[in-house]
Amino acid sequence: MSTFVDTVAPARFARYLAWAGNDAALAHRLYNRNVALAEAFYTPLHTLEVVLRNRVDDALSARFSATWYSDPAVVRPYPLQRKVREAHQKLASLGPRLTRGHVVAELSFGFWTGMFNRHQSHLWGILQPIFVGARGLQRKNVSGQLDDIRGLRNRIAHYEPIVQLDLQHAHHEMETLTRWLCPDAAAWNAVHSRFPLVCPPSIIIVNGQVDPALAPNL
Repeated sequence: MSTFVDTVAPARFARYLAWAGNDAALAHRLYNRNVALAEAFYTPLHTLEVVLRNRVDDALSARFSATWYSDPAVVRPYPLQRKVREAHQKLASLGPRLTRGHVVAELSFGFWTGMFNRHQSHLWGILQPIFVGARGLQRKNVSGQLDDIRGLRNRIAHYEPIVQLDLQHAHHEMETLTRWLCPDAAAWNAVHSRFPLVCPPSIIIVNGQVDPALAPNL
């Protein structure tokens, strides 16, 4: 009968063993903690992504049209235009029932973060006001934080290790952006997020090894 390690793949588990100094029991606890952390990020990621896409959509719909995402003068980079076409293709079966809400929900987080990159800088004057909780905000600061968060989100979505990252910093970036976009959503997230209960106060992996101070509580 296959063991747990055989099932998840020895090569995959080897990274956890290395971080645990070949302590198999600690490696298993570290793997468990990685899964728990990924799960705990669901609420803050969910809150930020939904609020971000709705704020962007509201602002651009008011300035341009309800189908702004199909306007090449609004969405200029080819990769973002391709994401819109792919969303329409996935939703084609809806036919005349297709709504703007369907498209907005189908577009990936990569699309929404891409709306703040340098190729979309022509929209910053319209999008900057959606960050109601911040003053003097610059596009590159928003873009940089969103890129960081998208990278973490992708690791979680592909079941990659995240225990080696500075997760407190990543969570702080999510909290900050959500608060800038909608203080009320940030307050809701603070009540419902399990992240503070799951994540240690300091980085788990230090110099390629589990921090000995954290190991007993993993």
